[in-house]
Amino acid sequence: MLLLLAYSTAIESSKEIEAAMQISRRNALGSVINRAPDAPLDDFTIMKETLSVKDEELQKLAKDIRATDSTIKERAEKLTETAEAADSAPYAVHSYVWMSNAGS
Repeated sequence: MLLLLAYSTAIESSKEIEAAMQISRRNALGSVINRAPDAPLDDFTIMKETLSVKDEELQKLAKDIRATDSTIKERAEKLTETAEAADSAPYAVHSYVWMSNAGS
């Protein structure tokens, strides 16, 4: 008899915990979901909203990566230009010296 009473209490508590979890989920997602506050949230709706939030986060990350990639490309182009100028500088100096000596 005592075991049956404990089992019954455990089932009741489990139902109360599940109800509290549903309320907690509803409150957590309430600002995101455009539903009536009393509308029940099923697991599918919760997963769908979670995926939607994750999708937005991934889109923001992709945008940030594209911006960073663009910045890296710009800097690489500037470094290439600088390297090319540095490579040609000795030839320019040599030509200048040669022209200066030829004119003397």
